[in-house]
Amino acid sequence: MRKYIIQRFLQLIPILIGITFLSFAMMRVAGSDAVTEMYEYRGTAVSQEIIDAKKAELGLDQPFLVQYVSWLNGFLHGDMGTSYVSGKKVFDEFVSKLPATLLLTVMSILATVVIPLGVLAAVCQDKWVDLLLRFFSFIGNAMPNFFVAMLLMQLLSIKLNLLPVIASGVNIRSALMPMLTLAISMSAKYMR
Repeated sequence: MRKYIIQRFLQLIPILIGITFLSFAMMRVAGSDAVTEMYEYRGTAVSQEIIDAKKAELGLDQPFLVQYVSWLNGFLHGDMGTSYVSGKKVFDEFVSKLPATLLLTVMSILATVVIPLGVLAAVCQDKWVDLLLRFFSFIGNAMPNFFVAMLLMQLLSIKLNLLPVIASGVNIRSALMPMLTLAISMSAKYMR
């Protein structure tokens, strides 16, 4: 069993490299670059010489494969670069958001698994409970997450004033609305 798991992890390496390569290539084909986006985001007009100097500083004047290998090398050594929006290290930003992400993930999975709506629908097959759950399952599958989130914000934050629209800090109260958004979608899929 251990040999099988190790073999599967080794097979994962070329897949991850392929995904990063394709993502890197799609960003290149997108037509814009980080330097242009950075200056447009800041709303400052700069000369082409400054843009070219910044591209040379970041290595964006290099050929595609050289850029990719340089990025991959930095990524493998823990250097994800610097955000041109916040000016902070991307890895530090990633680590700072990890507790909130993990809390939201655990809460939404628990809400999906702990409430066995699919079992209830199966036990009450063709009764009003099953028909009601089936109806909400179809609705939950049909609505995109962003729309469910807007409905929940309207109901729970604006109308009932129970939860904050924009939360500060990592706590259960701030994660309730995103958890409900994810749990509604996942429960609808698992219930079917």
